[in-house]
This record gives sequence, C-alpha cells and structure tokens, in this order.
Amino acid sequence: MPDRPAQEKLFGKYQEVVLLILGFILTTIVGGFLTDRVQRRAWLQQHQIQSCEAEQEIRTKGFAQLSNRMDTRLLRMRELAWALEHAKTLKDVEQERRLNREARDDWSSRVNSTLAFIQVYFDPDRYDTLYDLNTRFGALFEKFNPIFDSGRPDPRAAHEIEEAIERSTRRFTSLTLQWSKPLQQRQTPVPCGNRNKLLHVGDEYHGTRGL
Repeated sequence: MPDRPAQEKLFGKYQEVVLLILGFILTTIVGGFLTDRVQRRAWLQQHQIQSCEAEQEIRTKGFAQLSNRMDTRLLRMRELAWALEHAKTLKDVEQERRLNREARDDWSSRVNSTLAFIQVYFDPDRYDTLYDLNTRFGALFEKFNPIFDSGRPDPRAAHEIEEAIERSTRRFTSLTLQWSKPLQQRQTPVPCGNRNKLLHVGDEYHGTRGL
C-alpha cells in the first residue's frame, strides 16, 4: 500500500521523526515511573527488614536487662533471708539489708519504663504478667518488715521468707523461659510496625516501709 502524501500526515513530512521522539519520551516517562515504583517498593521492603531487625535487637537487649534486674532482686532478698537465719543481731545483716534496699530502689526507679517497654514491644499479656510479678516483689519485700520492726532476728520467719522466695523464683524462671523462647527463635512477639499503644502506669506498689 503506497505511503500517504506528506500533506495528509498529522505532522507532515516530519511525521516519522515526531513519532520517534514521542515514542522515546513516552518510553522514558513510563519506564522511569515503573523503575521508580519498583525501587520504592524494594526500599520499603528493605526498610521494613531493617526496622524489624532493630526492634528485635531492642527487645533482646531490653529483655536481658529486665531479666538481670529480676535476678538481682531475688538474689538480694534471698541473701538477706539467709543472713537473718544465722544473725545474732540485726546489725549483723546491715550489708545485706543495704544491698536489698539498693536492688529495690533500682527496680522501683525503672518500673514504669519497664512496664512501658513490655507493653510496647511485647503483647499485652506480658504486660499484665509483669505487673503481677511487680506486685509479688512488693509482697516479698514486705515480709521482712515484721522482723525489723521487732528489733531482733527471727530465724524461723527468715526461713519462711526464704521458702517464699524460692517458690517465686521457680515461677519467675518459668515465665522468663516462656518470654525468651520467641526471642531465641528470632520470632517477634509483636509484628514489626504494629507495637502496642502505650498506657500510663502508676507507682510500683503500696507499702515498702521499714526496710
């Protein structure tokens, strides 16, 4: 079929050149758009992976610090109970008493941030469990008050406290293993980018008088 005369073409005798330029422009625009979209999607995926890895590192380090503080609290209370079982006067347990107070103060000073950390980076059930454990710490701590209020050691009462600490230790250890299992398996207790909403929490516990 013969070519159409130049005057019948949309761009006249430059029809082929114009179409070539338009094709190049359209190809560049569409190709650039598709390339940008693919690159953006790849960047978002990479950013999500990096965010998940960063959150996992925060969870792991934060949980390790929490576990260490729990262990320290239990150890200091156990050491004080042991000392009271064999002490002749309360002056004999001054060092253990001071270390126990320091462990309590360190835990108390971080309780709100700890509860917030658990709530944000773990599931709400962990938050409720930790809040319950926090109350248990307070109850164990208060068991020493009658001994110091009496002004003299009470080996029998100290031994009962030691047994209560031992029961609590087994519970704390079991819960710690449950919490750490997802971290060891590189699982995220809360999906990345879907952390729980932060709630406000109050004081640690009601009565830590005396000790």
